[in-house]
Amino acid sequence: MLKREHVEVIKLTDTELITVSRNPCPILKLTLMLKMDTRYTCKLVSEPVCRYVLRHIDPRLVFERNYNHIRPYADGCLERIFLKPLNEKPRLIRSVTFSLSFNERRNLNSAS
Repeated sequence: MLKREHVEVIKLTDTELITVSRNPCPILKLTLMLKMDTRYTCKLVSEPVCRYVLRHIDPRLVFERNYNHIRPYADGCLERIFLKPLNEKPRLIRSVTFSLSFNERRNLNSAS
């Protein structure tokens, strides 16, 4: 359960919420145990879930995480949720890049 002391609200308006989260985080715990980088694991595991949930609440809601201010490299995880203006066109979101072998790239290129 998320407690009040786990989240510092930096900014709250009708269209924007910026927080620093310091709650116990299973992704952080597992990432540290596996000696991985939270800048990678959180982007791959946590961020898509946050975006999915918000999109189903309201398609105009956008989730962003500042990967220069994320645990364990900072004292908390800086996150922003905001409401896109109605007239804003959708933008292409960068996806996670996966490494492909030479044969996989060749097969992908020959399929197109």
